This record gives sequence, structure tokens and C-alpha cells, in this order.
Amino acid sequence: MKDQPDWYQFNNPEKIDTPALLIYPERVMSNINRLKKMVSSPSLLRPHVKTNKSVKVSRLMMDAGITKFKCATIAEAEMLGRAGAPDVLLAYQPTQTKLKRFVQLILTYPKTTYSCTVDNETTADMISVTATANNFGYTGLYRFECRYEPYRHHPRKSFKTILLPNHPTGD
Repeated sequence: MKDQPDWYQFNNPEKIDTPALLIYPERVMSNINRLKKMVSSPSLLRPHVKTNKSVKVSRLMMDAGITKFKCATIAEAEMLGRAGAPDVLLAYQPTQTKLKRFVQLILTYPKTTYSCTVDNETTADMISVTATANNFGYTGLYRFECRYEPYRHHPRKSFKTILLPNHPTGD
């Protein structure tokens, strides 16, 4: 790959119907390889897909050994399921409405392990009840070790460990 000021130029720009997303595979692979050099193993990486939102770019990362991803929306989580991502973390706790869509993703893409963050016991219970109602073992996130500090001088507290139903190992 040439690293020159005009690396982004391409032939026949007049043939591109705009707006269009242009992906430069060599540049993307260079960035992925640079990221991998920052850690001892790609298993330590969980890149956020909010900037690429692309099955092709996600697959390039998987081809490079990255298997865990983070996303901010149900649409991004679905894109990762379509890409065949093995491990997807939804980086916010779902509302009741979003949880229904999240459950549908879990059922639609069984080869992807989905998880989400939770910062309160009420939401954790809602997830557990929903998993039970949908007759599946939610194995993506079954331990919540969230910390919170709601008041300036309030000591930090941890949630108890919560096991969701039907987890094969129960841990």
C-alpha cells in the first residue's frame, strides 16, 4: 500500500452514485494490523462497530482473528449477527421494547453469543424473565459486576451475581 497524500483517490469518480461509502481494503487492513500490534492477543480486543457499521469490514476483522465486538444499537448487533460475529456486546442495557428485539436477534443468530450491559437489578430481572418466557438459556451475560456511585459520598457497591436460566454451567 502506498502511503501518499492521494491514497484515497480512485479511477472514474464520475461513475460513483453519491452519497456512497467507499472502503479502501488495504487501508482498513493496515488499521486492523496496527490495532492488533497494540495487544498481546487479538482475543483482548473488542472493537466498537459504530464507525464501520459494515458486514465486510467486520469480516475483515474476523479474518484477522478478532472475534469479539461491541455495538450501541440493535441494528449494529443485527449487522454483526449477519456477519457471523461469534461474540457481540450491546454496550447499553436494553429497555423492555429493545429487549424484545434483542431476544429476536438471539433466536435468529444462534451462532452469535449476544450480551448486554446492565446497571441495575430491575433490568437484570427483566432480562431473566424474558429469557425464561422465550424458553432459552441466555448465556451471553450472566454475571453482573456493575459498580455505581449515585451520591458524592456514597460508598461503592456491587450487585450480587445473577445467574440467568438454563445456563449450561451455571457460572
